[in-house]
Amino acid sequence: MLSASAPDVLQAQTPKDIQKVVGKISSLKVGGKETLSVTMRDRTRLKGRLVGFNDRSFLLADQRSGKDVSIAYSDVKSVSSSKSGLSTLAKIGIAIGIGIGILLGVCVRGDHGCGYG
Repeated sequence: MLSASAPDVLQAQTPKDIQKVVGKISSLKVGGKETLSVTMRDRTRLKGRLVGFNDRSFLLADQRSGKDVSIAYSDVKSVSSSKSGLSTLAKIGIAIGIGIGILLGVCVRGDHGCGYG
């Protein structure tokens, strides 16, 4: 027996889902350097910087159009932010590299700190 799947239907956002979006937006700095990636419930995607927010919506400076777009929290499926600059993992890698460099410098110099000589 074959079954046909129903067409994609947008389900109503639960208050918990909306509250997650509100929490994420309200934790960000207005006019900050973070770039937001917003996935709408209709699967469209927007990227830009947070310009402002209130209890029902937020304002995004859209990267593509350069215009400010008002987005209702209830229309958002997900939102993520990316800060400019190095990630935590990159910073850890740099610190490890510096530590290894210092250790090798001490060993090569011959301070007998590496068990040689």
